[in-house]
Amino acid sequence: MTRSKIRTSGAEGLTLSSTDVTVASGDLLFGTSGKGVNLGVTSNTDSNTLEDYEEGTFSPTLENQGNSNLTTSKASNNLGAYVKVGSAVHFQMLIYLSALSGDDSSNLQVANMPFVGKPSSSHGGYGGGICTYSAAVDTNPTYALVLDDSDNMRLYISPTNPMLSNMLQATSYIVISGYYETSA
Repeated sequence: MTRSKIRTSGAEGLTLSSTDVTVASGDLLFGTSGKGVNLGVTSNTDSNTLEDYEEGTFSPTLENQGNSNLTTSKASNNLGAYVKVGSAVHFQMLIYLSALSGDDSSNLQVANMPFVGKPSSSHGGYGGGICTYSAAVDTNPTYALVLDDSDNMRLYISPTNPMLSNMLQATSYIVISGYYETSA
């Protein structure tokens, strides 16, 4: 078994053997964009390449569909977090309102999702979320769908009935987690 060690500034960083590559310190970086890691395959094709991983936060907001009239004041703890692996976005969010006006019975949606949802030829796009907890709402949301080619997600109270903005109260509290696909 042949082994090679690559050293930089006196620190051992990379060991190559006939079967493994070991990174003892530092990160594995690619010199150009568009490169990635191929896992469990014997050929390099775009569909087998993991080229993106990201973790982050976002600030979800509630709005009427069409962004008309609804004004909410949010508590300081409104927060969304996500993990993006390739085109898959896994998210969780907490929305807590401290004031509300302009609830005109429009479809209610969450705006400012971390990425634009993948365009779809079918209604409802490529993913959504489940409402895991809600309080101080007149009718509890059960799930949400990420809208096609948009960074908005519509809330629903049943399979065919969107949640309406007049179902909120000034102290509504909603927790949602889910998954969707993005083109980004």
